[in-house]
Amino acid sequence: MRSTMKTTLMAAMIGMTGAMAHSQDCPNPEGGDCYTETPGIGGCSDSDCCTAVCNFDSYCCDTEWDDTCVANANELCDGGGGGGGGGGTTGPCEPVPAILGDNDVNTLDSISNLDLTGYCDPGPFGDDLIYNTMYFNFTPDETDTYTMSTCNQADFDTRLAVLTEACDESTVLVCLDDTDGCAGFTTTIEVDLMAGEEYTISVGGYSAFDLGTGILTISQGSGGGGGGCEGYTNDCDSPEVLTAVGDYEFDTTCAFAEGDRNLDLTGFCDPGEFGDDIDYNNYYFSFTPANTDIHVITTCNQANYDTRLAVLADGCDPSSVIACLDDTDGCEGFTTTIAVELEAGVEYSIAVGGYAAGSYGVGTLTICEGADDCAGGGGGGGECDDYTNDCTNPELISGAGDYEFDTTCALAAGNRNFDTTGVCDPGEFGDDVCYNTYYFQFTAATDGNYEFTTCNQADYDTRLVIASTCDPSTTVACNDDGTDDAGVACAGFTSRIQTSLSAGTYIVGVGGYAVGNSGTGILTVIGDAEPPVECIGDFNDDGQIDGADLIILLGDWGGPGGDLDGNGTTDGEDLLLLLSGWGPCPE
Repeated sequence: MRSTMKTTLMAAMIGMTGAMAHSQDCPNPEGGDCYTETPGIGGCSDSDCCTAVCNFDSYCCDTEWDDTCVANANELCDGGGGGGGGGGTTGPCEPVPAILGDNDVNTLDSISNLDLTGYCDPGPFGDDLIYNTMYFNFTPDETDTYTMSTCNQADFDTRLAVLTEACDESTVLVCLDDTDGCAGFTTTIEVDLMAGEEYTISVGGYSAFDLGTGILTISQGSGGGGGGCEGYTNDCDSPEVLTAVGDYEFDTTCAFAEGDRNLDLTGFCDPGEFGDDIDYNNYYFSFTPANTDIHVITTCNQANYDTRLAVLADGCDPSSVIACLDDTDGCEGFTTTIAVELEAGVEYSIAVGGYAAGSYGVGTLTICEGADDCAGGGGGGGECDDYTNDCTNPELISGAGDYEFDTTCALAAGNRNFDTTGVCDPGEFGDDVCYNTYYFQFTAATDGNYEFTTCNQADYDTRLVIASTCDPSTTVACNDDGTDDAGVACAGFTSRIQTSLSAGTYIVGVGGYAVGNSGTGILTVIGDAEPPVECIGDFNDDGQIDGADLIILLGDWGGPGGDLDGNGTTDGEDLLLLLSGWGPCPE
């Protein structure tokens, strides 16, 4: 048990920077050789090795130098484990020379982490550290763009960085985690370097557990040194001009290599819940529609990387964006479909970009007019020309039962959103719009408690809304992500509403969380459901009233958002109500 715990502790501590405090000073002459057990005695006689091991595991100094401490010494110290071979073994920061071409990488024995927090963000996942780092020094002979790559050439999840001063994180020029098209989350970066200047290249892992061997290839010139981007001119000011719907190939490799092809939509359009609001490495089209209609613009299942799309009404001006999106449900590889109404004769800019700084590749952009089924891109499955369901023409249902729905054509047809902004907040994420909505008209035969649910019964991220009419101001209830009777979140971010209704007719809308969310599922209606349990003050719907709810209430002090007693203002009475219910909500 001791050995298992020690191994786990060491793996976890590899990701920590700085020394761990321990009671026994190093070295300890009574401890003897660091590669031999000394039961009941902490520490060992070699100062450097003792410090290295005890920094990883204070047990070895505080309690005793056991067999696991000996194993750690063999891994961390010079005397036990032998050389790594190939690329060599790095110490805290001991760069080895690098050449143009292939350089062996071996981080198995590295105990160095490069902390770029506050200086460079390698990507949207994880922290800003490069773990178990091996360092190279590289001095270019010519001023040029250089490519450093472990792409498909390492057996672990790599990160790369380039610095102007050896091991000084504040001098970082560029860093990156994953590159699209590179297997195993390996990496390619490009950076402009000056002739005769020495640079430090950091090759490490995504986490404390990512270490291994591979090849770092350094090549001169962008695009892997092939010069394939010479003469590349596509940008927002020089787009490819389109005048008809159809399929159009694109390649954003040179947009990545050339740089300065990003579209920053921060403050104007949020493409989705993940990452920032920037479309990276864009290939630009100019499109002038022949007819005023809904147009479907899609890379769905037609690109080899994680795409983003944006449509702008005024050239390169981000404030003129009329639609943007990251991922679309049902589209593999995080590809994208946008449905947007365009006006005949107006020139629009279409930006085809990527999710992150390292996202680029090739694909096909398909543009369809009206409710046509985009080949490969509309989610597949059927013609939408005869689609008529909307709020004024809902499917009629009554009584308890299961009712199938399909919102694919609602996405293609457009104008099927139900906006409850200012009336009903469906949840803590995203806006208050129920997108691409399929509508039912439900007749409640009697006054009572009713449940409407897609919980675990839809293939996409749903939202539900219930209203007396098609006027959003008549909304009775809405929900984004629901929970089942046990309080467990519904799979796939599906939804559930429990509410009391008076006898009469209601609009029940089944839609999606975001512009690109659509799919199929089953709406289950249950009559005479258990009355919903009120938990006054549980603002974030997590089943308990706690500090998070208190922060929400105080953050809206004096406004209406934290009002619990119905007087329209968040004040001391509301605070007392919240505190009176402190703890788990009643079941």
